[in-house]
Amino acid sequence: MRQAEKYRLAGFFLFFFMAAFLPLAGYAQQDQGAAVYFAREIASACLGTPEGSHKWTDQSCLKALSASTLAFGTDYTVELQNSGQQEAAQTIINHCAAATAAAQKEIPADALAGAMTECANTISDVAAQTGLAPNLSHYQLVVYPVFCLNPDDYDQCSAFEKELSRYLNAL
Repeated sequence: MRQAEKYRLAGFFLFFFMAAFLPLAGYAQQDQGAAVYFAREIASACLGTPEGSHKWTDQSCLKALSASTLAFGTDYTVELQNSGQQEAAQTIINHCAAATAAAQKEIPADALAGAMTECANTISDVAAQTGLAPNLSHYQLVVYPVFCLNPDDYDQCSAFEKELSRYLNAL
């Protein structure tokens, strides 16, 4: 992952934490059903065994990540369109399409990581421009896996894996 993309993702994390503690325009207590559903799907497909093997680059994991991104992007795009933000919605469609490809076909993990980075950064930009925040719980499922898909950033993935493991126990 290029350094500039990491800095944008770091800004993304700052946005997430600020949004968690500060009320943002357009952000209400949103239905968390989709986020919980996809957290379970990702946990089931991507987490390894207790002995420490990881499945982040397996096609089943990439498919789960891509399907989650597709559902999230669709929900956010509809929310933007319903708020009269047609141009912003089209921007999300244009910049997140590649991140949904693994739901339909096999692609390399690094290609999905790059596509998810572009999608996550675009969502951050659109949210800042429009003041309309996405479902932040589901948004995490787009952002954090980028670190899990990049071996050089894997140390930043462990907290996310720990959080996801809760969903394995709930299956």
